[in-house]
Amino acid sequence: MLFSGEAAARVPCPARPQPLAPALDAVPARAGASETIGFAAEPSLQYPGRAWVVRLSRQGERRASVEILRLLRRSNCNLYDVEKSWGGPIGADEYRAVGGAVAAWAARGPEEIVTDGTGLELRVRGGGSNIRRRLNHYGAGGAELSAIFRRVAARFVPPAQLPAEDWRTRPAATSPAP
Repeated sequence: MLFSGEAAARVPCPARPQPLAPALDAVPARAGASETIGFAAEPSLQYPGRAWVVRLSRQGERRASVEILRLLRRSNCNLYDVEKSWGGPIGADEYRAVGGAVAAWAARGPEEIVTDGTGLELRVRGGGSNIRRRLNHYGAGGAELSAIFRRVAARFVPPAQLPAEDWRTRPAATSPAP
């Protein structure tokens, strides 16, 4: 479940312990999207725990959009809250370019087990496919996959709030402006 603002404070933690859901599962899919390319980066070496989600959605051939979410893990239970969000429309050509760039990872073999560093998740849905891959930013090809989505994020997220290359949130990005 994903909540932000005051609603988050009112949502109790589940009665039984549970693992933290992947960041892409914490963010509801956009209604009406016929295709989505979802990416999540979950740095394990950061406190407080944060995750980044970049999701491109397409409705038909011409309408595409991107949403970028910085999630903050609650300190008292295994849920994410939306800390910040950005997004807007993108061109169909850009959507296709990202789709082509991630095709190699969508076709990869088994998922990597990520226990430390920055876990990455790629999901591609639509056109008859439903692909899910997990990688590590520091594993084979992880930095290259990260770079694709970091370029997309850089179009919408102010430079001072962009994460580091390994998706850890920079301290200045979370501090209030003077």
